[in-house]
Amino acid sequence: MVLRKAKDSLLWPVRFLRDQMIASVKKRTLLRESIRVIWGASRYRSLRKRFGASTHIICIRGATGDVYLQFLLLDEYLRQKGIKEFAIIGDGGGLIRLAALFGLSNVEFVQTPVLERIEKAYLFWGRQWNNIIIPFCWSDNFSAVNKCRLRMTSKFNFMDSYCCFSYGIEPPVEYRAPYFPATKEQQIFAWESLGVIKGRTVMISPDANSVTALPVWFWNGIIKHLQQRGYTVFMNCNYSTYFRAQNLFPAYADCVPMLEYAGNFIGVRSGFCDIISSAKCRKVILYPARQKKPDYSFHRTELEFSGLEVMDLYHGEDLTEISTPLIKNITDKDLRLSGTKDYFSAMELLHKRILEIFE
Repeated sequence: MVLRKAKDSLLWPVRFLRDQMIASVKKRTLLRESIRVIWGASRYRSLRKRFGASTHIICIRGATGDVYLQFLLLDEYLRQKGIKEFAIIGDGGGLIRLAALFGLSNVEFVQTPVLERIEKAYLFWGRQWNNIIIPFCWSDNFSAVNKCRLRMTSKFNFMDSYCCFSYGIEPPVEYRAPYFPATKEQQIFAWESLGVIKGRTVMISPDANSVTALPVWFWNGIIKHLQQRGYTVFMNCNYSTYFRAQNLFPAYADCVPMLEYAGNFIGVRSGFCDIISSAKCRKVILYPARQKKPDYSFHRTELEFSGLEVMDLYHGEDLTEISTPLIKNITDKDLRLSGTKDYFSAMELLHKRILEIFE
């Protein structure tokens, strides 16, 4: 007992300093976040003054696919909420280019730190701000329910999460149709100059923000066999790669007309799949296999949740959707297969499945 008291008497200065440091960090954090909230509120007031008190400000956030889906639902949101005047601000990927697809001109790009501060202020004073909405539901950490758990329930899909949690609108929902210009002769000339052959060209989109990538050698095997069957192959990439096919990264306004001319598309599930979902061409889209024990994370891309048919984005016999254990959600805890044999067997099976579609 004496030794314990002596030890405590020697340690108390250390504990005191530790407690003071923790308190100091908490105070600095509180001060920093308070300043951000105040700054965000100030920026919101300046936006409201510039757009007008009667204008509804809609903050569009997220990656390319998220922005596209929010624009799809915009008209229905405006109709159900009775909003006549609105302006859009956002930091989303390709915001301005995607807005042009939907004929939206009242759109302004804002840097991410600015929107994050407006968002913090909105979460702090949101009930008092009746003319602003931040529909990207994952930004909202003040929900009384576990949205992610609900999102993985039966018959609940990715589009439902936008309807129910982001915009708060009731089905049935009519999408705002994007505008893809009609194909012109000069476009066909430009595509053919690049090597695009009508009906005999395959565009492969190998990348996605929310799922892991397949190895380069897998895609090179697909490319080789497609070329042997008389197809021209392009990779939808805008960076240097080791793929044995040329890169082709068309503008959003051109991607649907180009694919309809090319005739074929293969890709892992990504936001680009949302954009080209309406294209009348053969589409093969790869999804991660659903885990037996999902972790209800923010990123889910399984076929049951994010399928184009499930989301009512496309229906047709020219769409093939495949689940494979070879790709995973980026938030899955276990990104490996059970063993080398399983890995190469799954690769061979997926390779065969894709090529059967192009026989």
